[in-house]
Amino acid sequence: MRLNKISIIISPFLLAVSSFSMACKTDPEIEKVITNNGLADTQVMSMYRDCTLTVISVGKEHKIRLENKEAAKTDGEIETAKYWYRGMFIPEYKTFNDNKYISVPCSKEKKFCGIAPKYTYSQKYLQNKTPGVVIEFSTKEKGWLYSDFNSAGCEYKIEDGTLSYGLGITGTKCKYKYKGDKEEGGLGKVFNEWLSNGEIQAQISYVSLHKDPKK
Repeated sequence: MRLNKISIIISPFLLAVSSFSMACKTDPEIEKVITNNGLADTQVMSMYRDCTLTVISVGKEHKIRLENKEAAKTDGEIETAKYWYRGMFIPEYKTFNDNKYISVPCSKEKKFCGIAPKYTYSQKYLQNKTPGVVIEFSTKEKGWLYSDFNSAGCEYKIEDGTLSYGLGITGTKCKYKYKGDKEEGGLGKVFNEWLSNGEIQAQISYVSLHKDPKK
């Protein structure tokens, strides 16, 4: 009788594991595309293989799109946003992957290096000829990032349909703190500190790949 009770307890668990294994199926052709885009050894491949990243379309324009089903993917407003987004071309994303998501690569370059609260805006940033990854940055709570940057006198930039902050050396300037110098950058330095200590967390939300990058 005791053995029967144990089997009754274990069986549903084994059934759940078996169901998950059957449900999570990947396509070797998609894995090949990920590899051909130079992302075989990145989170893109591992998230696709565990079915966190799923294919949402195979476009006629030689484009394959994937989404993270666990990401928020929100279109927020700058004053109240909890989630922020940046579209990264593949070279930038690979550097971000290599540093374990603790330092936004373009924050140390002479670029604006923008982050925006609208997912769809960052998604559109990636075109057919420039495949890449949209990173979702999750902050502590709604309005947290804006409140901090606003109190520091940091000016946002008006983009096409949204507002953004620049993490790069030629990005957002602040009046009161986070001024930095030309080599360290202001907002990029503190943003990377928040990434490294876990106050801000990053994950993939969207991937756009070219079916044949050589063409």
